[in-house]
Amino acid sequence: MNLKLLFISAVFLAFGCAASNPSDIEKDSELSTDKSINLFNGVKFYLDSDEEEAPMSADLTALYESYTLDSDIQVPLFKCIGGDGHTVFLSLPIGFNFDKFKGQKVLKEGFELVSSEMKEGEFSYRVYTNNGKTFVEYVCLVKNSKFYTMHIYNGDNNPGSLDYFKSKIK
Repeated sequence: MNLKLLFISAVFLAFGCAASNPSDIEKDSELSTDKSINLFNGVKFYLDSDEEEAPMSADLTALYESYTLDSDIQVPLFKCIGGDGHTVFLSLPIGFNFDKFKGQKVLKEGFELVSSEMKEGEFSYRVYTNNGKTFVEYVCLVKNSKFYTMHIYNGDNNPGSLDYFKSKIK
């Protein structure tokens, strides 16, 4: 009886090894070295070396909501990432279209717009300051899914360029 079970196990093992594709194994090992968070639809948020996902909590949600308005564009908090001198809030916008976003704010009053750039149907990028912090709103369309990120930088931390933010979600 045990010999029969051993034989069946060996057959399944041999079949599994023969059916696996070596290139898939290489891809999997490459992905394991990626420092990223899987979102959905094959989209990832790529982390910098100093960043890691923070566990969601009522305090983080309250902090995020303290910066955002209640509006037609809903941006519920999905993930939070922490790094040296900065925080990233990642949201999935509801009721969002780029046309509407042009004329509407997500952040509350008191934020001074420093710069903005938009490419219709692809991304929106806005930089604000408030109380010694820099806030970067980046909204993008990736694989037919929309993502809203709010990056908050303390003091003199440099938020990076538009290309930097484009490289974070793919």
